[in-house]
Amino acid sequence: MDILDNEASEDEVARNEGRIHRSPSHEANKELVEKGQKFRTILEKAAKSDEIVRRKWDDWETNIKELTWDEACALLVANV
Repeated sequence: MDILDNEASEDEVARNEGRIHRSPSHEANKELVEKGQKFRTILEKAAKSDEIVRRKWDDWETNIKELTWDEACALLVANV
């Protein structure tokens, strides 16, 4: 997103100097900015979900290991 912000700033400067006669950058890049915001939202939601899973694992890791210890040992013995 920084690239698009920088490009928009450069576009504005060039436009003020009268060198550019096309659609403004913020209009031309509108779809890209919207997609970027959409993906950023998805990544933020995924990070929150990951954190919930991490906390749940921290809370239940000991219990899960105790419940699956015999199965894990049996798998290790079978593969040796």
